[in-house]
Formats: sequence, C-alpha cells, structure tokens
Amino acid sequence: MLASQVMISVLVVAHNEEAHIAACLDSLMRQTLRPEEILVIVHNSTDATADIASKYLVRVIEYTGPAGSIYARMKGFESVAGDIVACIDGDAEASPGWLHNIVLPLNRPTVSLVGGPIFWKNTPFMQILSLWIFFGYYPLTRLLKPEAFVDVWGANFALRIRDYRAVGGLSGLESVRDALGFEETYWPDDLYLTLRLRTQGSVAIAHRATVSVTGKERGNAHAFMLSARNRKRAQMIIRYMRKGSL
Repeated sequence: MLASQVMISVLVVAHNEEAHIAACLDSLMRQTLRPEEILVIVHNSTDATADIASKYLVRVIEYTGPAGSIYARMKGFESVAGDIVACIDGDAEASPGWLHNIVLPLNRPTVSLVGGPIFWKNTPFMQILSLWIFFGYYPLTRLLKPEAFVDVWGANFALRIRDYRAVGGLSGLESVRDALGFEETYWPDDLYLTLRLRTQGSVAIAHRATVSVTGKERGNAHAFMLSARNRKRAQMIIRYMRKGSL
C-alpha cells in the first residue's frame, strides 16, 4: 500500500462515450482502493457524456480546445490534484482491484511509470494480441533481458505527477509527430510518455491491473491493419527520439 499522505487521482478521458461512461464510472466506484479524486475530461463531445458523468461523485471538465485526446489528457494532467495519477479511457471498465494494483509499483522510487493489461470486448484479434503482449512477450523479454523496452497503453497506466512535469509532459509530442510526417489525427501519447519517463526510472507492468475496453476497431481486419501500422510507426518514433539522447 502507498504511504497514507499520497493523494491519488483517477483521470478519465472521454469523447462521445454516452454509451460507455456510466459503466466506466460504476467500475471506478467499486474499487477496493478509493481515490481522493476522479476527474473526467469530456473533450469536444456532442452527446450526453458530460451529463451522465455529472450524476456521479466526480469532477467533470468539458474541454472544447483542439481536437485530439492528447489535448484532453494534457488538460487533465494540468487539472488533477493528486500526487499519483491513474489513467483510464471513458469506454473502459476497470476490474475491482485495478487502482490498487496499477499504483502499487510506484511504491518503488525507481519506477516512474506503470502499465496494465487491456482486454478488448469486441475484437478477438486485439484480445489475443493484448494477451500475448502482456502475459507472453513482456514477461519473456524481461526474463531474458531485465531492462528490455516495454511500453504502456493509453487506456491503462499510472505515474507520479512530478515525474510527468519533470520530462515536460506531452508538450514535445507534436514536434516529434510533425518531424516524422504523421497525420494530425495520430497521437501516440502513450509511447511518447513511456520514452520520456524512462529517463526518470523504469517501466513496470502490473498484470493484475486489468481493464476491458470497447475498441474503435471495425473488425479483425481493421484491427490487424492498425496494429501493423502502429508497430511500424512506433519503431520510427523510438529511433527518432533515441537519436535525441532520450
């Protein structure tokens, strides 16, 4: 358990999630570890997401800035009150022990970022891929090479706000994306944070901190195509940022 004086915030980023936000917040209300704050950033939504979220004991901020989840996440990190921030998406449901397990590795001062497994409800390909990555690939690579690179996924991670600020947060991602020629709708903020926060400490995987999501992939073929594209782009980003001595 974390020290009692540490304040924990949960940050929920949601865009047009009226079909899922209630289930997300219900799952947060059932946590075995209760956070001091739940902040919901409803960004550029045109549906009832904010109205539904406002019925819960949470703080809701309606954000109408530039489009893209990165800007909503940045707004959230600017607005949270906690020393530790656990992040989840508005279409995700957390297991009852999620918060306890996702923040627990941050007891170790050498850990700067924690990620957890994500299970897809609607796409078998992504379900199999996530199981392999979190319960096969990551443990195997860590066994063979303890400092092997692992990265977190945006719908399920936690960090210390002081470490986030120490690396400049997400402010440099736009220049990286533009330098590599990616389109304006592509925001690999989870990979970027992993690379930046590795300068502050190690990345831990909390295998019991599970969430389930209703993904935006349109079937297995679309999921495979996006996965292959993102893997290629991830390698480009890693090479580019390592050249900058990150």
